[in-house]
Amino acid sequence: MYGIFGRSLSDILREQGFTHPPEVSRELRGWEYNRHPVRPPVRGVLLPVSSVASDYCPTARDLYLARVVGISRPPSLPLVKGVLYHGVLEAVITLATNLLSRDPALVGKIPARGSEAIRRVLSEHEGLLRRAGLGARDVEGLRLNMLGLWNFEAERIAEAVRGLRGIPREKLAFRAVPVASERRIDGSRVGLSERLSVDAFRVGLPAVFEMKTGKPRESHRLALAGYALAYESARREPVDFGILAYVDFPVVGEAPKVTRVACPIDDGLRARFLEERDRKLEIVSERQDPGVPERCPKGCGFWRVCRRERRGRF
Repeated sequence: MYGIFGRSLSDILREQGFTHPPEVSRELRGWEYNRHPVRPPVRGVLLPVSSVASDYCPTARDLYLARVVGISRPPSLPLVKGVLYHGVLEAVITLATNLLSRDPALVGKIPARGSEAIRRVLSEHEGLLRRAGLGARDVEGLRLNMLGLWNFEAERIAEAVRGLRGIPREKLAFRAVPVASERRIDGSRVGLSERLSVDAFRVGLPAVFEMKTGKPRESHRLALAGYALAYESARREPVDFGILAYVDFPVVGEAPKVTRVACPIDDGLRARFLEERDRKLEIVSERQDPGVPERCPKGCGFWRVCRRERRGRF
């Protein structure tokens, strides 16, 4: 069974030493949204998972400035990469599924369709690229990496098809293409956005999936807990594991290096996410300024705003 980037969920878990799901207390399941501690402390305020999990600003003043003061900032490069690379995966999965349902031999045509598909993805997100202030050279580098990701995933699918000779055509696409698919989940029961985009595995052990660029951060693990809680609240199905796939391009335009990390979504991770959710919901609902941190992260879109205030000119 194909998983994500050529590996099945069960293989990833086994290779990383996870033979059993973690023990999770009932009170920390998402479907307990009417009881503490899962029940949101306030109603009427919803936050994206990324805002709750983010540890970018030490005091969470970035959230205050965006949601309370109403100051916008340009999209970050990691955000842009994530959106575009995710668009590539969705496009190649859709194409592969359609081709395999017609004729397995057509899987060989997937690489040739990459440039056209990537142009569409870039066109769909033209506004995002413009707001991020990326120049033509930056966009070209992203396009080349998107093509490298397309070809990498196309080859993984072709390998899966070659290993499934004799499988009936109606079952081939299900067995050969990634089993993680995007679902829209209403996270409002647990204080999260109403239309969360959650990547979840369709078969086997319940799990959520996130593709990331850049270095691993604890906030990435925390986000998995948020998606799991939202998924459980909406579908009443337990989610015990998350998979983080870090995609890096050592050489622009060539095959990516993919590092997969399995994360048990246990009591500790769930509790930390809920604590952050409560703290940040309070910042927004009470309009509480958490203050300028002692040291601001490099590249923060609100750096000038906070520096001006520190000098008394905000």
